[in-house]
Amino acid sequence: MMAKRNTKYRAVRSKPGIESYKLPSGNLRYRVRYRDVTGRLRSRTYRLIDDAEEFLHESRLAAARGERIKVKAGDQELTFRRFAADVWIPEQKAISSVAGYDRDRSIYNNHIVRQLGKQPIATIDVEDILDWKLEREASGVGTPTITRALSIISLIFQAAMVRQRTTGVRVNPTQAIKKPRAKRNRAVRVYPVEGMELTRRVLGDPTLSTRIGKDKAQLRSQDAMFVSLMFHTGARPGEVQALRWSDIKNKQIIIDKAVKPDGVGETKTGHSRTIPILPFLAVDLCQLQKIQPKGTKHVMATKEDEPWSISDRRNWTQRHFHKALTLAQEIWRDACENDDLPEDRIDELDGMDQSRPYDLGRHAHSTLMLSSGMPLIQLSQIQGHSVRTLSEVYSHEIVSVNGSVTDVNDSIGQARKTISKVLINYKQRKTNQG
Repeated sequence: MMAKRNTKYRAVRSKPGIESYKLPSGNLRYRVRYRDVTGRLRSRTYRLIDDAEEFLHESRLAAARGERIKVKAGDQELTFRRFAADVWIPEQKAISSVAGYDRDRSIYNNHIVRQLGKQPIATIDVEDILDWKLEREASGVGTPTITRALSIISLIFQAAMVRQRTTGVRVNPTQAIKKPRAKRNRAVRVYPVEGMELTRRVLGDPTLSTRIGKDKAQLRSQDAMFVSLMFHTGARPGEVQALRWSDIKNKQIIIDKAVKPDGVGETKTGHSRTIPILPFLAVDLCQLQKIQPKGTKHVMATKEDEPWSISDRRNWTQRHFHKALTLAQEIWRDACENDDLPEDRIDELDGMDQSRPYDLGRHAHSTLMLSSGMPLIQLSQIQGHSVRTLSEVYSHEIVSVNGSVTDVNDSIGQARKTISKVLINYKQRKTNQG
């Protein structure tokens, strides 16, 4: 039995470069194929043959000049969604940090593309952006999200303006929109040095860690090293993941790369920096290197000697890091209740189990360095931050220091002695109770 032929569209005789077909209604349509700004083969359909011939002539002239054809304002094919997918999203993925890309992509998907995506990008004006902003506010979207969303829309239009012949965009409609002022909802919470040390010890202790067994010794050491590196260097998580043993030399750590969604790339700022190695960190690094197989290239290495991926770190945070924080809180409170620590410090680790590695490491490092009297300019060079950002985020610590300076090595050394005593007594009490 012969298959039934699809008669929805019926081809008719075509002119050179123009395809003609007849709709079921009997009306003729004329299709011209061309390549867009990304080199993709696309087509445009016209009702009148004259319009199709005019566009065909324009596209051939552009091709002869080695240019892409100019898309007229109001073109129904080059929508906001299509331009963002072809140009802005790939660019952002290449230059943004993992967290920054995930955040911006989530905002784009939830608050931008659904409202503006179907509109031709060349027809979006100030009123459209204002209507979008008012609609988001009426929907209860927070000020920080709207502010960031406006920045994303602005970036997309800037990219469109650079490709004016293709997009037809000559102005950025977001420039006339006043961005709401985002206020910081909460101050940076920094936990004591003993809290960092306790977390490190819990992750590396075979009797306390969630990684049980002699064959997990390397993994336990790497878990503890991740916290140690974050705290002693202030490096970002992705930078710690990408660290190689060859980056550690002359009592310094070279930070020039970071793990991103598509592999190892440049740092968030695109610049490299060097961080001095504190004595206690040097000891931790030596111990880890002895445990790892000879010839291992990465500090935070997988079985295949590859750096931790983004998913590796997220799984580690959920399965091991947060459980270690919960146990650290329990040990801390037990120590305060049994006079191993002053009773008035019992609440100092409350809420720590909800923290990110970034919070415990980078923030704690900044606070410790500032309390030791390190100048803001020097700290900004170590952390890869601007002086302005540091002064805003850690203003509480700058004010609290007020001339009093503590030695970094003394603070860390005393914290390690204190936590060693706390853990010995905690294990002894557990043994007696068992």
